[in-house]
Amino acid sequence: PGTLNSLVAIGITHMARADYQKALENLQKALAIAEETNNQGKRAFCLVTIGDVHLRSNNVLALENLQKALEISEELSDKPTMIYALMKIGHYHQTRNDYQKAMDLYQRALKIAEDTRISISIGNALYKIGTIFFETKDYAKALDYTLQSQVIFNNLKSLISERNICDQLSKIYSATHNYKKAFENHKRFKELSDSINKEQNVKKIVGLEYTYKFEKE
Repeated sequence: PGTLNSLVAIGITHMARADYQKALENLQKALAIAEETNNQGKRAFCLVTIGDVHLRSNNVLALENLQKALEISEELSDKPTMIYALMKIGHYHQTRNDYQKAMDLYQRALKIAEDTRISISIGNALYKIGTIFFETKDYAKALDYTLQSQVIFNNLKSLISERNICDQLSKIYSATHNYKKAFENHKRFKELSDSINKEQNVKKIVGLEYTYKFEKE
């Protein structure tokens, strides 16, 4: 188990650094161990993370791995991994402009996150729902969901998530001609970006937040 967990952690770190080849090498080794030891929970997590790597590198294998991970996590009633898989499958469809399918998946993830009280997953789902409303130009709902997400991430002190939300809010306010708030949020976005970039290793921060999101909770 220690070796398996270490390989997963190393894979996630490489993914955060956009070194997708090394990420896949470590995650596939971890997957092999999970399969050999019949550790279905870790198998599902490895599959969804491998799917996430493929998703980031626009690999066609993304959906296959994500759906398999979802299937296993559903059988195990592994709620955090189910949420992870649902969110990533939703993102897959959103990037292909299949907004209804993406929305259904995000809403399902949100429901599970609310039922299990996983705050960070609630925040992520609300944020992603907000992005769909923004992309489909329903700015009132986009603002509502993004602000709900902001409340959660402000409480969690997640700088990267707060930065992303401020960027989203700036775009929403700009689209609705509220330029004062658009500027305020853009300014805050820049401040948060600077704070993150001042850290000695921003990639390490991303990796730690990533691990926290899908393992710590």
